[in-house]
Amino acid sequence: MKFTRTAVAPLVCSFITFVAALSFPSQASATVDCDPSPIIYSHSPGGIEKYNISTGQFTNITSTPSHVFFDIGTAPNGTLYGVINGGGDLYQINKTSGASTFIANVTLPQSTNFNMLAFDRYGKGWFVADGGSKLMSFDPTAVTNGTITPTTVVANLQTAGFP
Repeated sequence: MKFTRTAVAPLVCSFITFVAALSFPSQASATVDCDPSPIIYSHSPGGIEKYNISTGQFTNITSTPSHVFFDIGTAPNGTLYGVINGGGDLYQINKTSGASTFIANVTLPQSTNFNMLAFDRYGKGWFVADGGSKLMSFDPTAVTNGTITPTTVVANLQTAGFP
């Protein structure tokens, strides 16, 4: 089997996203933007940063973000999203200035939070809710009256039987 950059890049980016998620403390996280070159975006209460994997260049986008994001994720079109306070308020983040624009509130199950924001190659957003027991998805463009209603994909991850 012959691998090309096009075929391998999504796998590498997924692996980097997974490793970055495991490597950051509870008040910080990271996401990877693989087009045109692999960039890791990270956030913490101290700001929003990016790291270019190809060049090794680290850049502080802002040390005074307009919000302290609970989690961030990059859609395949390059849009950087963030949620604040784990409560489902979804923002689009400018990757140059760090400024953020409110998109919508993603409706969450009662008494839960929004965790592990990620996007698939089709632009669908994914997150874990209910203390890690529910896998949910949403369309960031499907805003109705300031809200986005997610879909529960797996209702109980503890009993889902993943191999």
